Amino acid sequence: MAEQPQFVKLTGFSFMKANRHYSGSRGGLQYCVDVVDGEDGAAFEASVWPGPYCKEQTDPAQCQTARFAFDEAGMHAAERWVEERYYTEPERWDAAAKCSILDAEPWQQEQPE
Repeated sequence: MAEQPQFVKLTGFSFMKANRHYSGSRGGLQYCVDVVDGEDGAAFEASVWPGPYCKEQTDPAQCQTARFAFDEAGMHAAERWVEERYYTEPERWDAAAKCSILDAEPWQQEQPE
């Protein structure tokens, strides 16, 4: 099987350490990689979801998230994880690419009564 082209290229460990967020898209795939703090220290958290809306306006059931070590290897693992999501579910992202904000309402969390 031919190697798939790389499209997620985080700016660098120093950039991520300082800015703590990177986001992008490819077709209908939206993604972000964030630096998050936890009980065990910092980690990279990568998320993917279908467009056309931002993560906060997308049903959480449609989002996938994974955590990685906070080092160079973890940063590259997060890049590969996002790309694997794209290449293993092409029909999902192709369908999302055809969606428009004019065609659908953003997801909103139900408000308690």
